[in-house]
Amino acid sequence: MFLGPKVERRQHSSRAWRWSTVTITLSGSGDHVTYFAQSLKRSSGNFIKQVVMAAAITVSSVASAGVLNFEGPNSLGDSPFLVGNGAYQFSNGFTVQTATVDNSDGNLAGMLIDGSDNGLCYLACPVNNKTNYLAMLDDSYLFIYMTNGEKFKMTGLSASFIGASDSYQAVAGLLVLQGFSFATGAVGSAVQVALPGPNSAGNFNFADYSLGSFGNNTVDYVRILGYGACDAAGNCNRSNGLGNYALDNITTRSLPEPGSLALFGLAAFGIAAARRRAA
Repeated sequence: MFLGPKVERRQHSSRAWRWSTVTITLSGSGDHVTYFAQSLKRSSGNFIKQVVMAAAITVSSVASAGVLNFEGPNSLGDSPFLVGNGAYQFSNGFTVQTATVDNSDGNLAGMLIDGSDNGLCYLACPVNNKTNYLAMLDDSYLFIYMTNGEKFKMTGLSASFIGASDSYQAVAGLLVLQGFSFATGAVGSAVQVALPGPNSAGNFNFADYSLGSFGNNTVDYVRILGYGACDAAGNCNRSNGLGNYALDNITTRSLPEPGSLALFGLAAFGIAAARRRAA
């Protein structure tokens, strides 16, 4: 049950930068979300130039598309393993926070796998993705949010079940996605994505999924739960360690904060004024 967030904010500063560390605990749910919002504070320079430069950044973020594809730099370091209650930054401005089914710290929650060499995967991993992807294991789950704290909409993803048993139903697993607001809790309804069993060759494969009307919800973060051990009636559970799944190409649209929109309007006014003077 969502009882409202507790927020701890600490200010840090240096000569050129000011940033805040914000730790948010959703009371009653055991879900922890931490993000770092950074804002540049220039000590000198031409005001109009600052505004125009900020506007250029804002234009690039208005209704922009971002894809979490697990390529490029990340904060995992040399280890491919993700542990419970860990927060990991990826390129394109995303943070993934992991949790184990018992909400314990330090236990294995997932792995970043190079699909061109599935040797790291000791289960029946998908075979049709030769790029990096995220494998969530043993009923673990995750939260996805923008590292800079922006709200966003999640519109689609690529996913596959990861097998860990000898037999599977036509629907081997299930993803359940729910969006959240820090202020009010759940946003809209959850969406379910059914993950099929292996093909005729016995292999699991990634497939692309549109999230439909779920993608219309503006959220602070999305939680993704994975279910396995589905029976013939389509009933699945996540209590026996068989909820293993792979994710890639998570597609979002980011939304600027109202202050950014105001800044964009001010910059547009400044550019127009500059053009009139030039004329």
